[in-house]
Amino acid sequence: MLDDSRSLFRPSGAPGRLPILRNAAAIRDRLGPAQRVVLDAHAGFDLHHAFVGDTWLVWQRKLKGEAIAYHEILHTSDPAFLSAHAQGIADGIVTGERGVLAIDTRFMTPGDDQGTVEAIRLPRWYRSADVAPRDVGHLHSEVILLDQKLP
Repeated sequence: MLDDSRSLFRPSGAPGRLPILRNAAAIRDRLGPAQRVVLDAHAGFDLHHAFVGDTWLVWQRKLKGEAIAYHEILHTSDPAFLSAHAQGIADGIVTGERGVLAIDTRFMTPGDDQGTVEAIRLPRWYRSADVAPRDVGHLHSEVILLDQKLP
């Protein structure tokens, strides 16, 4: 099993303290060649990109449940940073009155603030002898291609 739960972080109302870069050209300039290939492959999809500090984040924003705007992390260049700074990231990127930052449990480090843990109704599965769960993202899945939302 890849994940059967995710951590949710609502904006605290405090001003964001982490540096956030959202400018598309500046993001592209900071990416390495392999990351630029990934960025280019996802042009035109309904995805959001930012650098938070030195960490590249890609997320999808979709309404779920009772019109809650889930800002679902699909990729992070640094899972440890994402886990350690999840609340600060939520304060900086989550929009809307009913928005949450959603991070699959595999990206969270034990001992870091886990936020509110929510069960995933349809657990995520994978099989690989070569790839660790924390290294599996959602950028190369049918969810993106078909403009769906993760369950």
